[in-house]
Amino acid sequence: NKAEEVLKYNPTAIVCATDNICLGILRYLHENKIKVPDEISVAGFGGYDIGSVSYPTLTTVAFDYELIGMKSAQGILDLIEGKGLEENGDTSLKLIERESVREIK
Repeated sequence: NKAEEVLKYNPTAIVCATDNICLGILRYLHENKIKVPDEISVAGFGGYDIGSVSYPTLTTVAFDYELIGMKSAQGILDLIEGKGLEENGDTSLKLIERESVREIK
């Protein structure tokens, strides 16, 4: 189990690649009586709606998938037309702070 492996290092937080992975981590922590966020924080990426109904509710980084898709498509069209790619500082990300994260002392 990856969660068990990670916990050997006594982390104060686990950040998962996706919110769906976080759900598995939250379940593992609950089954092993590890309190989130009192003993460990958990956060993910994706901004999926399921995070708003998990227990505790999940802190996540949400993506504006539509905007990212439009900018990607425009970049491809620009390349086809022989234009260079513009550097874009707008990452279209939003931190959604919920119950699964807090400062651990």
